[in-house]
Amino acid sequence: MSGIVYILPTLLGAILLYSNEFKHNDKLQKIIIYFFELYYCGLLALRASTVGTDTPLYTKMYKWIANFGGTLNDLINSGDAYSKNPGWTAFFWEISNLFGESIKVYLLTSGLVVAILFFSWINYNRIDIRAQLILYVLLCYLPAFNVNRTFIAVGLSLWSATFALKNKKILAIIFAGLAISVHNIAIVILLVDVLFCLKWTRKRLIITCIALIVSGTLIESFMSIFTGLFTDYEGYLTKVNDTVGGKNVILQVIFILAACYLWQILKKNKLEEAEYQLVSKIFIVTFFEIVIGIVGINTWYLQRLLEFLKPSIIISYPVTLKYQSKYKKYYIATCLIILIVNFLYTIILNKGDILPYHTWIGEN
Repeated sequence: MSGIVYILPTLLGAILLYSNEFKHNDKLQKIIIYFFELYYCGLLALRASTVGTDTPLYTKMYKWIANFGGTLNDLINSGDAYSKNPGWTAFFWEISNLFGESIKVYLLTSGLVVAILFFSWINYNRIDIRAQLILYVLLCYLPAFNVNRTFIAVGLSLWSATFALKNKKILAIIFAGLAISVHNIAIVILLVDVLFCLKWTRKRLIITCIALIVSGTLIESFMSIFTGLFTDYEGYLTKVNDTVGGKNVILQVIFILAACYLWQILKKNKLEEAEYQLVSKIFIVTFFEIVIGIVGINTWYLQRLLEFLKPSIIISYPVTLKYQSKYKKYYIATCLIILIVNFLYTIILNKGDILPYHTWIGEN
């Protein structure tokens, strides 16, 4: 199937969700949202093993796990791919024991896990479900067909960050640990959790922004330390991804705009303390994303790390619109145009080998 399976439902969903007929009808809006989520959940869960560059590798690993004759401990110690990601290994070891070795089991389960993590997170936040759903599909949905394990970790990381934002520190630590056990790069969520747990003043925000910029200039040293701990990522340190440089520069525009608007809100709006802290926390994480996005424009490792920070726009966008009235239409238009271009760019150039799309239904 062509890219229409991705494009048409997104277009129709956006039109329906924002049409005057449904805009003020909560019941109809909920029905549309459920159908929207169900469709994208199914599209990801029913993908064939040929959809996504890394999917064949994951299915091969699943077959190895399913046919492994020893204990879980033996499996985890059987190689770096399994020992460095014990959470992912243990989960699919249990799944294979329950449902068998068919790669269809892996494809269905891995797709459902990503979709459920993201959609339940969006529904839990309830800031602006319509906007958050569209932003998620335009920015984060398509890469999950390729680097599925990464997005399982991203989904867990989002829950960790949300619990940190709500001051539920134990849950934040548990979900951060789960995310890191699935993908080591998720260790970045620990810093995000710390930023979300701190109490912010304008002075502290300025000092932290300066510290983040300085840290950005030392990123190679930090990366060397990380790859020293996790040697299987050593290749990412020197691997360059020139093909996404221009695309990532354009994407950074929406984060820079968000940071500028959030800073203006902090300066000019008379916010209650709780509101000030919320906007401050979202601002500093958005600023962190910008630093990594600029420093790691062509570095493969940092581009992978950015997958854990990009979803911050799903929170910052509706929060910005809530408190910012000036130039709101221009901000909305700029964000949507850039995200739509990014979405279409991924489909038209078939980034991540997501086309042709077909399902595993009917396959042997």
